[in-house]
Amino acid sequence: MSTNDIETKQRNREYDYIFKIVIVGDAGVGKSQLLSRFSRNEFSLKGRSTIGVEFATKIIEMDGKLVCIQVWDTSGDERYRTVASTYYRGAAGALVVYDITRSPTFESAQEWIGEIKRYATSVGDHKPVSEQTEETSFTNKAITTMIVGNKLDLRSQRTVETIDAQNLARSEKMFFTEASALDSTNVEKAFLTIVREIFDNVRKREPQHTALPESGLESGSKMLTVMPPKAAVVEVQPKKLRKPSVIGNCCKDGAKGWCSRWCC
Repeated sequence: MSTNDIETKQRNREYDYIFKIVIVGDAGVGKSQLLSRFSRNEFSLKGRSTIGVEFATKIIEMDGKLVCIQVWDTSGDERYRTVASTYYRGAAGALVVYDITRSPTFESAQEWIGEIKRYATSVGDHKPVSEQTEETSFTNKAITTMIVGNKLDLRSQRTVETIDAQNLARSEKMFFTEASALDSTNVEKAFLTIVREIFDNVRKREPQHTALPESGLESGSKMLTVMPPKAAVVEVQPKKLRKPSVIGNCCKDGAKGWCSRWCC
């Protein structure tokens, strides 16, 4: 896809894929700052608590496809837990964020992982936008998740060891990284790793449109099954054999055929 095609599709909002990603974690771990750094490349020193859910989008090009990333920043406040659970619906990926300088936030990460499993295990196939419908088929496959240790710029005040977080991610079969929204370390990497995993999984489930040799068809499309022609069956009639007769045997050579019998 050329640059002009991508720009045209972006202006017309003709996205090939739309992926929803949720960010969860305790209050004050820097979820909103990670979102701001990824979507707008901004960081505010005057942080404020998220009320309910905030939302941002970013458009990227991946393997010639235009992908719209919808990032939902959920509040870590306890009073919003029941409300935030409804926003897991339809999510394709999640970031579980903790503060590397506050051990309790890492301990809470396991609770947030439990919520993801409880509310976000039934996710749609995330088909291309052209094939998406309101009634989405569901599977029981867990969404793609990454554990993120934020505030890496404060590593000198670390209370959560990297190895502990790595072990948690390994046991849960999730991605892991440490990042800093302040200096942007690994922020884009964290989001794009999730998006790439989702993108590849979706593409694997799509029919592969490859041209078949010496044909005008593509594999993955609805093709007519051409059966080989049936071999023509020719019935061979048994040849009638002439039965010799007494008269024929008695005929003289010069008189054969006079009686019009089969023996001649």
